[in-house]
Amino acid sequence: MKIKRFVAQDMRTALRMVREEQGPNAVILSNQRTEEGVVVVAAIDYDDALVQQALSAAARASAAKAEALPPAAALVTPSNAEQRTYPSHDVRLPPGIPLTDPLPAARPTRIDNAHALQAVRLERSALGGTPTAKLTTESATAAASAQSATAAVSPVAPSLNALNIEAPHLADMRREMASLRLSLQAELEKLSEHRLRLSPVRAAALEELHAYGCDDAFARSLVERIPADTAPKRARGMLLGLLAKSLPICEDDLLQDGGIVALVGPTGAGKTTTLAKLAARYAARHSPRDVALVTTDSFRIGAREQLFTYGRLLGMPVIDVSEPAMLEASLDKLADYRLVLVDTAGLSQRDVALNQQLNALAALPHVNSYLVLPAHAQGCDLDDMVQRFAIAKPRGAILSKIDETQRLGNALSACVRHQLPIAWTTDGQRVPEDLQRAEAHRLALRLTEQRRQANVTHPEVEHVRV
Repeated sequence: MKIKRFVAQDMRTALRMVREEQGPNAVILSNQRTEEGVVVVAAIDYDDALVQQALSAAARASAAKAEALPPAAALVTPSNAEQRTYPSHDVRLPPGIPLTDPLPAARPTRIDNAHALQAVRLERSALGGTPTAKLTTESATAAASAQSATAAVSPVAPSLNALNIEAPHLADMRREMASLRLSLQAELEKLSEHRLRLSPVRAAALEELHAYGCDDAFARSLVERIPADTAPKRARGMLLGLLAKSLPICEDDLLQDGGIVALVGPTGAGKTTTLAKLAARYAARHSPRDVALVTTDSFRIGAREQLFTYGRLLGMPVIDVSEPAMLEASLDKLADYRLVLVDTAGLSQRDVALNQQLNALAALPHVNSYLVLPAHAQGCDLDDMVQRFAIAKPRGAILSKIDETQRLGNALSACVRHQLPIAWTTDGQRVPEDLQRAEAHRLALRLTEQRRQANVTHPEVEHVRV
């Protein structure tokens, strides 16, 4: 089996992520709500034979334990049966009283998910840890109950038998509840789809947002706020206005405030070029002597040389920090500079060295991190990037390479899902011209511009109401 953990803002988004990455045959193993959001664990290539084999092994182990129990020896009368406590020594059964089966073998039951398999393991653990003396007492209690129909005490042995039966049944119940939840969510989606389709204006707006790359949940939340009787021409401006109002925008201006700023992000996101653009923009507004550049990228020689080249061209010092432990001491030496820009190593979000680098940044209280997200990445990849680099506690996102995609809605939807404020955008290689402060209405218009460039027959946007 291939098991993966998905984290999303709500259950509908998590299920969509499961369907997109693992397909319709994925099996939901568990789901819970945490501080991160809704956590869903799903699996593909689910091996039912493995589960059946584990259950059969548990049943055989239970049967072997029952056969290995010594004959019960206890003398129980109606008077002392009411006390519900029995000594485990020097007790004998009178002749003629048959001894009931103290522990029936567990019956194999079909289970279809991992919750049932876990229940079987718990059952085996419970049975394996029960002392023999206690089982003997329970057997004597069961025998006394069979002899006396008026006994006031209930046998203890059936509770162990119930453990064999109830655990699989409890797992079946959980599986049915999970299936029912999925069915209800599917029906709610169909109902929402039907309600939207009743309004041609809403239907057209939904299709347009999908064409922009916006995910379904985000698109529906916008479209449902458009009145059903809105005129088509007015609906377009209203839609883009709602989109602009929904975008989280970072209010911090690092070019005005200065400080220590670190750019984090995956390989190829454009961190080094973006850092050079920020440095050049700050130098043009203030002075090159106020800026220092720091590189921690000891993995790619080309990236280091590129930053040193930018430093020479801009007249700024460049400090090479090869070890994460040396970063704090290096930053202390640059305390006289108004702006210190740190270029981190371009590592894959799955690289084990990434956590060391991000933890070192997070441990520095005066470092403000910004996550550089390539706008042309797919929605699931963007979600993975945001989750992986959350260790650095980024204050906002910088959307890079927005000129290389015609579906900017993917990146905007990811920022909305994770409530990650957008601080800057980049749309080219020119330093520093291709760097802009993030503005909601400009991003909304950029969606339509890219769509129009991809399709010359697409009508122009008439206005945007923010």
